[in-house]
Parts: sequence; C-alpha cells; structure tokens
Amino acid sequence: SITLPGEMRHEDFEETDEIDYLVLRDDLIASIETAIEWYEYNNYSYIAAKDTKTGKIVGYMTLLPITEDTYNQILSGDFMDKDFTKDSILQYDYPGLYTIYVASVAIHPVYQNSNVFFELYNATIDMFLGLAKQREIYVEKIIAEASTKQGEKLCKLLRMKKYCSTTSNTDIYTLTLIPPEFKLFGTKGKLFMNLCKQKYEEYREYFEEL
Repeated sequence: SITLPGEMRHEDFEETDEIDYLVLRDDLIASIETAIEWYEYNNYSYIAAKDTKTGKIVGYMTLLPITEDTYNQILSGDFMDKDFTKDSILQYDYPGLYTIYVASVAIHPVYQNSNVFFELYNATIDMFLGLAKQREIYVEKIIAEASTKQGEKLCKLLRMKKYCSTTSNTDIYTLTLIPPEFKLFGTKGKLFMNLCKQKYEEYREYFEEL
C-alpha cells in the first residue's frame, strides 16, 4: 500500500532510515531529524510503500521541490543532501513551474525484485497529475544524484541524461519535463506526458525565449 503526502508518521522515518543504511552510502544519508524537517516543511516530499502484511515501509522516494539557487548548486557537483535546509526547499504555495530534486529512491533489498518501484512510480505520477489539475503546479525539471548502481539504472530507465560527476564520486542526472524530453510507461505515464506537452504548447513562446 502507498503512504500518500501527509500520511507519514514520525516512526515511519525510523523505517526509512533503516532502509537507507541497507542500500545507500553512509556518508550521503541525511539524519532522521533532517528528513522530518523536510517533511514538516513540505509533506509532498515523501511517498512510501508499505508491506500490507507487516505494515512496515519497504521502499520510499524523497521528492524535494527546490529553489533555482539550489538547482544550480547541485549542478555544480559540490552539494550534499545533508547540506539541505528548509531554505533550499519550496512549498507548493503558488501555481507555476517547479524543479524537483529526487533526493532518494530506496527500496529494501528483500523487495528490490518486487513491484515496489512501480507502485512508487505510479504514486509519484498521480501526485504530479493531482498538483497540476488541482493547483496548476507543474514539474518543469527533475534532477537526481546517482550514488549506487541501482540509482544509475533507475535514472537511465527514466531516460535522464548524465550532467556531471560530483566531488563525492556520484553522478548528477537531469530531465526536462516541459518541454517534454522523456518517455514514461503505462497509462498514467502517457497521461502525464500529454499534460506536459499541452503545458509546453501553452507556454511555447516563453520557453523559446529562454
């Protein structure tokens, strides 16, 4: 089952932290306190999948809407997740175009060959569609840092492009959604792609001036 925006509890972050230490590099993991601070500032920042039998989180994504300054700092290749503060993150206060930093995609090793990633993927598209339709909030760009082989594989699966390597020996990947430079799969993926195309057509002159 999916834990939607606003449904994470403090104890859930202990479970996401356990997964972090099983699949991510220790030096890149943000503390539980930092994760909770991000979530309390913008509760759309976490989507988690739970095992319906145990009720425990088995995978999650951290999706942070970030400022233009933070985006440029990440592109510079010298920025750590642990350096994030609330000043780096936006709330979804206003309609418009947003940049999303995928701070983590972590799935418990036992569940890595299950459908957990696709559940999280579909839930993320649902969230993006909901923000667009209900609040005129559109994701323009996505940026991610691949620190593991699995992370690199996921970035390539979504057709993200490698932008640079970082000082901490990871790779930065980027993806432009408006104008669409991506290919998503599934019915929801196609719906989202069409929405991005439509938004690009509406603002074509703005994008062509950039």
